[in-house]
Amino acid sequence: MLSIRKEFENTPYCYKLRLLTKYGVYLMKREQTGYFIYLFGYKGFYVEVWYTPNEELCKIKIIDVKNLDPYLDRIVIVFA
Repeated sequence: MLSIRKEFENTPYCYKLRLLTKYGVYLMKREQTGYFIYLFGYKGFYVEVWYTPNEELCKIKIIDVKNLDPYLDRIVIVFA
């Protein structure tokens, strides 16, 4: 039996975005060298969705927790 991560990796590219929008949790957006990068949490791992400046889907890539550094300075904790 494949792990959820392996199953996602083996999913055809066109269906990955559908899975993310339906079952993933949108976390935040950042920009890097003109690309717009959206971070999602999906069933225990993180996925980046990259778009070009013209809003064309460029790539979908799984990232490890150790590679979340570009997002850490954007986290805001609000105390009530």
